[in-house]
This record gives sequence, structure tokens and C-alpha cells, in this order.
Amino acid sequence: MFLKEQDLKDGRLNSQRGFTLIELLTVMTTIGVLAGIVVPAVSGTKEASNKAEVRGTARFYCAGRGQRLFRRPKLG
Repeated sequence: MFLKEQDLKDGRLNSQRGFTLIELLTVMTTIGVLAGIVVPAVSGTKEASNKAEVRGTARFYCAGRGQRLFRRPKLG
């Protein structure tokens, strides 16, 4: 940004506020990179959580009925 002498004398420099295009692009890029890292990690955690919930429910159901969750091996 080039400053003019008149702007410096009038104090207009302080009235020009805001973000530059480079700053906005940097922030947007950073948010995009973080989202690209976080979203797959969270979706994998959600799937693992669902599997654990199903296993826990199955164990609870089988325990209530006096059964084992897994099949016994067949002999012979």
C-alpha cells in the first residue's frame, strides 16, 4: 500500500481499516487445511463408536438371556 503525503497529514491512515486479500486468503486456506485433517479423523471415530455401541448392546442383551455373545466352537 502506497501512502500519500496528504493522507499522512490528514490522519487518514488510521481510518482505513480492514483485512488485505492476502490475509483473508491465508485464513481461508488455513481453515480448509484444518477441515481436511479433522473431518476424516472425526468420521473414523464416529464409526468406531457405533461399532462399540453395537457390541455393548449385544453383550447386554445376551447376558440378560443367559447366553454367550460368541458361538462355542464345535467339537468333532
